Amino acid sequence: MHDIGKPISRTESSDGISHFYGHDEISARIVTEIADRMKWSSEDKRVITNLVAQHMQLHFMLTNIGTNPSKKVMAKFIKTAGTQWKELMMLTIADTKSARGPKSNIEEEVPQLLELF
Repeated sequence: MHDIGKPISRTESSDGISHFYGHDEISARIVTEIADRMKWSSEDKRVITNLVAQHMQLHFMLTNIGTNPSKKVMAKFIKTAGTQWKELMMLTIADTKSARGPKSNIEEEVPQLLELF
C-alpha cells in the first residue's frame, strides 16, 4: 500500500529510467481515501497514513547523509516519524530489500543508526 501512488507519479528520464518523485505523498492521499471508504478508525488511519507518507524519509537520509548522521538529524527523524519510528524503520528495511534484493546492505546500515540513540 505504501507504493500505491507510483503509477500516478511515474515519469521517465531521457535515458529511459523510471522515476517516482512524490509517490510517497500521493500514496498517503490515496490511503486516506481508502481509509475513509473502509471506515478505518481515526487512529488506524493516522498511523498508516503517516507510515506511508514518511516511508522514504529514512531512505533519503541514508542516501544523502550516509550511515553517520548527527544526533540532530536522527532527532528530527524521530520527531517526524512519531511513535511509529520503529515501524518506519522496519518498512524501510522491507521496502529496500524487496527493491534491491541481495545487493542491499540495509541491515548493516540501520543498526549503525540505532547506535545514535
